[in-house]
Amino acid sequence: MKSSEYTTLLGARVRSELNDLKRTPEACATELELPLEEVEKMLSGETSREAMLKFIDLLGKSYPIDIGDLMLPEDDCERGVRFVSAKQSQDSARIFDRKDRNGDLTPYYDYRDTAMSCLAPFKPEWIKELRVVSDADPENPDIAYNHGHFMHQLTFFVGPVNFYYEIDGKKHGVEMNTGDSNFIMPFFPHSFASRSEDEDAIIIAVTFGGDVRRAQKEIYSLGNRAMDFRLNGRASNYAARVSLLKQHLALERVSNEIAVQQLQQRNADFTLEEALDEERELAGHQYELLAEMLNVEVQDLLFSPLREGEDVVVTRFDEKRGLILPSNATPGCRIYPLSRNRKMPLLKAFNIEVTGSESFLSEGFAVPQHTYLFNYGAEPVRLEWEFEGNSCEEILRPDDSAYLQPFIRHSFSRASENIGKLLSVSIPGAMNLTAQREFSLFASAERVIRETGRWY
Repeated sequence: MKSSEYTTLLGARVRSELNDLKRTPEACATELELPLEEVEKMLSGETSREAMLKFIDLLGKSYPIDIGDLMLPEDDCERGVRFVSAKQSQDSARIFDRKDRNGDLTPYYDYRDTAMSCLAPFKPEWIKELRVVSDADPENPDIAYNHGHFMHQLTFFVGPVNFYYEIDGKKHGVEMNTGDSNFIMPFFPHSFASRSEDEDAIIIAVTFGGDVRRAQKEIYSLGNRAMDFRLNGRASNYAARVSLLKQHLALERVSNEIAVQQLQQRNADFTLEEALDEERELAGHQYELLAEMLNVEVQDLLFSPLREGEDVVVTRFDEKRGLILPSNATPGCRIYPLSRNRKMPLLKAFNIEVTGSESFLSEGFAVPQHTYLFNYGAEPVRLEWEFEGNSCEEILRPDDSAYLQPFIRHSFSRASENIGKLLSVSIPGAMNLTAQREFSLFASAERVIRETGRWY
């Protein structure tokens, strides 16, 4: 991104913030004791990057705002895509040691970066398992579990890898092979090891943050008070739903006495006591009555706790699950869905076999999420995509990776005589389903994308 393009974006973002503060350029200039001409140059982006950053810092000292919200990430992609070669990944290699059964620190993982972007929500890594074991015993003293981490993780397996994880103090060990995958919720201890001295055992670990990651600054600021936001989402009963209902009652400043009266006025066929019963589910029309009473959507009252097996999801490769795309008449690739979790509905990962030699870009993929690609096979694959009306092309060689911005239409084709193999993972950024619903109600989408004028 050119410096002038970046300062123009920053200027538009600052203008939007001043609109929110109900400050005109004139008012801002007066309060910051700056010439009006200088402020107007900032808002139009007609200034240097250094001057703009100083101006933003001054805004943070003068107004009750978080200047971190004004610091836009700079587009580090070229034509909507960022590539990382196998050589670049290898250059980032670092060996991590863990204790073995004798208490000695010996090599455990070879970590390497793959395609990342400051615009993307994920941190995908190539990890080679260096500790070799002879079984999948989760209590094997040669296995070093981590403490779990803040990010969600989608893992793709290449080769003979053992996967270990711990839930509620019980450890599990699973033998995984090429094409298998898993999904791990945050903070569940886990580990990986090889079960072969001769074959490479590798995982592609795509870690990513969700809504809680985007709320982390506020959580840090609130400290222990943030614990009050937590619903009992791991209970087997309806405790989380009841906690959510109590929260909405508190937000409306409705006491139990008033709630009883309001239910009676609406001729409800249930009592407040029944609505707050953690062992009882409500009927659809009862949710509708509560939603109307509390001025919310029905979905705002719903909470589905985790089901058994959703903490850690293990998915085996299944040849029968393959889908031919774009169609049987013009087969370009066969895709196999990887691990899914209904709590992360927009996480979509696929194992892709590139079978066709012809482009199917006109019928290609244009997903509304950030997309990560990794060539885990032995053959090169041709990636084609569209950017601002132009067709682009790049070869993904073995162990190369790429990041694609949302809505970049793309397709694949063989770059050799043999079938290519790709991992594809798509994950939403800040524009998730909640933000998408809100965005869809605004009178002007254009002014959200880039504010260009005053609010009046």
